[in-house]
Amino acid sequence: MVCLFAVVAAFSVTGCDHLVDLGCADRACHFNLVSGGKVDLGGQELAVQKVDNNSVTFLSNGLSVSLFQGVDLDFLGYHLHLGEIRGGEASLDVTRK
Repeated sequence: MVCLFAVVAAFSVTGCDHLVDLGCADRACHFNLVSGGKVDLGGQELAVQKVDNNSVTFLSNGLSVSLFQGVDLDFLGYHLHLGEIRGGEASLDVTRK
């Protein structure tokens, strides 16, 4: 649960306030995550360390955190959903409430 909180905190602080900056004209963003890839959320870079069968592990500013599949989180006005994971690629949806 601590890891999940850390990921949520990272997303909430890093740019879901700036969904338009992410190329999301609506209130939702979709990301396809792969190991070795990067996600930029409002200027905060999250490196995707690992995509497992049911989780994604990120590295940001020396902190490694994991987000698990099947766990929807509402936090500080945002909804995070780690969807399908297939062939080393994970689907992440971020929605501003």
